Amino acid sequence: MGTCRSRWLRIAWLAGLLSALAIIPVRTIRAQTAEYGAVHGVVLRYDGTPLAGGEVELTSREEDFTVEAGPDGKFNLHARPGIYSLKVTQPEILPYQRAQIVVRAGSVVNVNVRPVFAHPDPGLHYFSFTVPGPLQLGAVMRRVDAVRADPGRSFGQDYAMFSYDSLSVYARNLECDRRYQKCEAEGDVLIEMGGEDGVRTERASKVEMLLTERTLLLTRGESVEEIGF
Repeated sequence: MGTCRSRWLRIAWLAGLLSALAIIPVRTIRAQTAEYGAVHGVVLRYDGTPLAGGEVELTSREEDFTVEAGPDGKFNLHARPGIYSLKVTQPEILPYQRAQIVVRAGSVVNVNVRPVFAHPDPGLHYFSFTVPGPLQLGAVMRRVDAVRADPGRSFGQDYAMFSYDSLSVYARNLECDRRYQKCEAEGDVLIEMGGEDGVRTERASKVEMLLTERTLLLTRGESVEEIGF
């Protein structure tokens, strides 16, 4: 009797130990997941349709993550909290770069990527500068020298682009004053602001960007709207 009882006690103890061990990896995975953030995005052609197969690279001083955009142009990258730069390469496009993006634990940043297609070469130039503040983020402006025929719906070809964190602005005319940390865009302006719920899109005839205040002044006809980003 004593031997049988002792055996059952050992079996019960062993079963409890195995059960406890089985729980530990799940908790560990959950803890690790909570420590990460994510960058979700889609690579788009100039007409707004998806571009598949681009290599998307997310880089910080400590880490480097690379994935390939899917058939729908979408990509998902998970990374530890930090400040990352985004680069996209694909045979049909000129290498795409954008400003630094802040990845926070447990949060998602959504971005749209609108590259310039490689043929013919439009003469593409990227300029970057640092915006002072607690995070010292970089801003990037893309300028295209040659203007090509535009069917009226292109925002990825001969449009200038400005990016800062999850903000992207596309316009015919785009200038930045680095001294006063202010940019202005005029013409048919497209504004994209990435957040947890996706990419918010705005259109305006003129946009003034106050970078240190993270504020946009959108002009539509006679009205001016102020929004944060």
